[in-house]
Amino acid sequence: MDCTQSGSMLKSVEFTNLNKGEKMKKQMSEHAQVAKLLKQKAKQLGLEAKSSSQTYSGGTNAKIWIYSGGDQEVQELKNYANQFEYGEFDGMTDCYNVTNSRDDIPQVKYLFVNDERASQIMKSYPGNFWEYEFFVNGGEGSWSHFVYYLKKVFPDNKWQEVLKGYTNEQFKFPYKGNGYVFEIKKPNKEAA
Repeated sequence: MDCTQSGSMLKSVEFTNLNKGEKMKKQMSEHAQVAKLLKQKAKQLGLEAKSSSQTYSGGTNAKIWIYSGGDQEVQELKNYANQFEYGEFDGMTDCYNVTNSRDDIPQVKYLFVNDERASQIMKSYPGNFWEYEFFVNGGEGSWSHFVYYLKKVFPDNKWQEVLKGYTNEQFKFPYKGNGYVFEIKKPNKEAA
């Protein structure tokens, strides 16, 4: 049925009659389905996580942030998540290549699995940890560099125990293990 209002044509929307108390079924977008599936898998693996999705001009994405859990479970979630991204961006050619398109599952253009476990541990320490300086074997590096070496030197979740212990000691002394020295220092504030 068409309706006319001030000379313009508006198309009316027909709704299916529902029984009293019955709710309309809302259809979920593919990107929202991917975020939901990632969150469900994370929960199944015993990971504490949060997910979200969005659509924008030129694509869709799904993101999941992992706040606690084991290394093996995080890797399992990453492996599971790969199926939901239908391609990859090639920075050399500035093109997106469709390499994994499937019709049997929901997919997104971009998928991000963010491992926030180390940051979550550091948040227990007062202050803004990103303002600190991070050293591995005396060489200053970034936060991600520091965490990378912690995971490499103390595998199988041991790195989380080390970081928690180091945080509880308030970084009072360097932490040594397996031939490496880890240190976190407050930056020296020079007088102006």
